[in-house]
Amino acid sequence: MKTTKRLIKLLPLILLATNLQAATPQVSTSQADIIVTPIANQGSYLGSISTPVTGEKQTVIRARYGQPNAVSGPFGEPPITRWNYTDFTVYFDTGVVIHSVLKYRSQHSITKPSDK
Repeated sequence: MKTTKRLIKLLPLILLATNLQAATPQVSTSQADIIVTPIANQGSYLGSISTPVTGEKQTVIRARYGQPNAVSGPFGEPPITRWNYTDFTVYFDTGVVIHSVLKYRSQHSITKPSDK
């Protein structure tokens, strides 16, 4: 009984201490890994590969770069067509270039003239 009365007297202090601890901001540290994405760096070691420019027509691209290695499409509405070349891929919307993308190649797979 004596213990119960003592706990009842201490209860407000226990609650106050608990609330103060909950209200105190907790400081934590975090850690992150750095992820290196090689495709973001490909332009620097591929040299100067020219790619089609937005707005050019398929006839101009075929005359400049030759027959593509593969053609996909047209798909969807508007009709999107993809032409694959050795070093890049070209995307067309109704026969007009909308984007061209260099293909990823490992730095180690590229032979530079000085390596020969």
